[in-house]
Amino acid sequence: QLEGLRWLNFLQPKAKIIMNDHKVNPPIVNLGEMEYPQGIPEIIGSKFKDFYLVKGTEIALQIGDARAANVVLLGAMSRFFDIKEELWLDTILKYLPPKVHELNRKAFATGRGEIHQA
Repeated sequence: QLEGLRWLNFLQPKAKIIMNDHKVNPPIVNLGEMEYPQGIPEIIGSKFKDFYLVKGTEIALQIGDARAANVVLLGAMSRFFDIKEELWLDTILKYLPPKVHELNRKAFATGRGEIHQA
């Protein structure tokens, strides 16, 4: 979440933001010298109308592998492009070993399902 907040000033007001609801503590937080900022999704949502918080890592873990989080987020992002779903999947799967194809199909479909206002 913190990385998302860090890049806000580079976005246009009409930007669509899809953010993984996953926190990665910076070293200063892990050392106990600072606390992780609270309310990041609320801050972003108050500034951008098209803000989508997706539980990408959580979904990927439920499906079977946290490494599929990026495919969950790609599925969510795909809702905003006029590109056939099968083309997305063919392209993604082309770069992955066959043993993870089914997991990533589920990740992509679940990510697409997370976006209801495309």
